[in-house]
Amino acid sequence: MKLTFPEFNFVVDTDLETKVNALVIENKSLFVRFVSDLFVQENGMDGKSVLSQNGKIINIGKHLEIHSQFVPFDINKKSLITRLCSKMENIALNGEEYEETMELMMQLERFFLGLACKLDGEIVFQKLNISSIIKSIGVAFENECDNICEKLLNYMELVSNYEQEKMFVFVNLRSYVEDEMLYQLFDTILRKGYHVLMIDNAEYEHLDNEKRIIIDSDLCEIL
Repeated sequence: MKLTFPEFNFVVDTDLETKVNALVIENKSLFVRFVSDLFVQENGMDGKSVLSQNGKIINIGKHLEIHSQFVPFDINKKSLITRLCSKMENIALNGEEYEETMELMMQLERFFLGLACKLDGEIVFQKLNISSIIKSIGVAFENECDNICEKLLNYMELVSNYEQEKMFVFVNLRSYVEDEMLYQLFDTILRKGYHVLMIDNAEYEHLDNEKRIIIDSDLCEIL
């Protein structure tokens, strides 16, 4: 994927096979303009940044995620849980588990009818279906990880598997992660082929597996 911004004289290309893109923007005003532009477009509003893939412009709101909060970081975003429940329902109704699903539904219906017989009034069960049952048990992905990098890798894998290929933009992640751990994160990102852009407002130790571009306080670009 390629990302452009009118105030940049370069293109961010996340199809690199050996380096993760790292953008350091020391000019505070430009930093705010660029990050804000990505945030508003992610939320469906118009902006100046342009995202493309294979020569075609693609919607930032659908194909890019920007993250600036890492403590806490919850991998169980609503859209992922919705897709998880949908896939579970599809397996229950269309897979080898179909007969087991139907047996379970009949058992539940008999159970609740037994309860209803002990109560006054004519009682019906409007949401007695496999979809409502799956949602009611609070299905979620395991959110406990040893460190931030492991959680981010789990999250990117889930988004790629349950939603679609996306560009992940991490803002000031280096404020939270040691260099050695970040190097390992970059290495895994490259092996998995994830599209990642790191954005920081200050310069850190340069890592061998990052491609760094610096925009200093005077807006000079250092490639």
